[in-house]
Amino acid sequence: MSGRRLTATGRVALGISLVLAAAIILLTLSAYAVTARNLAQELDAALVREADAFGAAVRGAPPGQALVDATRAYLAARIGDGSGPEPILIAVFGDGRVLSNSQLQLERAPSNTAAREATTTAGGFSDVEYQGKSHRVLTTPIISPAGERLGVYQAALVTTTPNQVARGVAAVMGGTGLVILGLGVLVSLWVSRRSLRPLHLMAEDAAQITHGTPDRRIAYEGPPDELGSLASSVNAMLDRLQHGAQEQRHFVADASHELRTPLAVIKGAAELAQGPDTTAADREEALRLIGEEADRMRRLIDDLLALARLEETNRAKPQPLHAPTLAEEAAARARALSSVNVEHVCNADAWIVADADQLDQAIMNLVRNAVRVTPEDGTVRIACDAAPSTVWLSVTDTGPGIPAAELPRVFDRFFRGGTERARSTEGAGLGLAITKRLVELQGGTIRAENVFPHGARFTIELPRTAIR
Repeated sequence: MSGRRLTATGRVALGISLVLAAAIILLTLSAYAVTARNLAQELDAALVREADAFGAAVRGAPPGQALVDATRAYLAARIGDGSGPEPILIAVFGDGRVLSNSQLQLERAPSNTAAREATTTAGGFSDVEYQGKSHRVLTTPIISPAGERLGVYQAALVTTTPNQVARGVAAVMGGTGLVILGLGVLVSLWVSRRSLRPLHLMAEDAAQITHGTPDRRIAYEGPPDELGSLASSVNAMLDRLQHGAQEQRHFVADASHELRTPLAVIKGAAELAQGPDTTAADREEALRLIGEEADRMRRLIDDLLALARLEETNRAKPQPLHAPTLAEEAAARARALSSVNVEHVCNADAWIVADADQLDQAIMNLVRNAVRVTPEDGTVRIACDAAPSTVWLSVTDTGPGIPAAELPRVFDRFFRGGTERARSTEGAGLGLAITKRLVELQGGTIRAENVFPHGARFTIELPRTAIR
């Protein structure tokens, strides 16, 4: 089935209109039912009053002609004056005599069986159709003072007027409801268009954000409601995407730059080794350079793969770890890496929750860097400390330190700087970037600072846990 789908504005307006229509129909039917029920109850009450009035009027008359005369006098007094709907009053006696205040011979109606069974009917309310009209009839027995059943007395009212009143009320309610429905449709269209207009503007802004305009954002000047929250969330997502794209471009550019140098060296060494005037010593030196640059490229590629895996997913397996034990094990490994003096000290018996392998890799990256830059007569100090909610693990060396201008960039990818410290460190400048990412995966942070009189300190800060 084909057809144009309703817009969001149309769907909102249609939903509101359907609710209004259902409410109007329900109110109209309820008004008709309540009015008809109340009028029917009033009609029955009026008939009961007529029966009670007749009973009071003839109660003292003895059976026989006196009762008939009293009934005739009562009915003659109840003949209507034509000013409104009057009750039809009928007395039917057992001997067949019928007295009434109306020319309408309702006792002859086929459905009025109570009038024909004057001496046996139980009485009560009934509905009688006669000459195209419906009547509500109350039948009561006429009982003598001695308890003898003499006939029946009927009081009837035409039900057309109450029904007309109920239908009139329903018609008024329905007409008013249609007017309200029409106004509701117009108002709902206006409100929905006004409410959804920010969404249309946001969609237009989003459509204009392309690769060529990554800095554009969704403009929203409304209140801090659901639409404001949506705009903020989308803008935050765009910020993250833009930052990720920039990081990816920088990463590719930096990786290409780092790979260009060893490739150039390998190419030059290969050309030298193949030269016609190359001596055996030169060829051996060329092969040595090719091997060294190949190892450098292998280390770079390994670091790139490791960093890519860390950026792609977090496969950490957190478990309780004892901070003093981590410091002691790191110190033992540092002593095995170099002959420099290694100290370790912990001022708190603290626990953390982290992935043991990832945190150990981060600490050992810092330890290896510290050992490389520390002279043989220097010292590497591994320490831990704690506060009520934080644990610190630090690695301090007595190397050349880090220039103040380079401190904010030491954790950037491929950053090595031009200092003596950077030249003494192998690799492509990815070690500290990997270390930072490993620490972040544990929910921690890492910072670098210089220490007096010389050297640098790297501090890992992690949340403390109450596990014992």
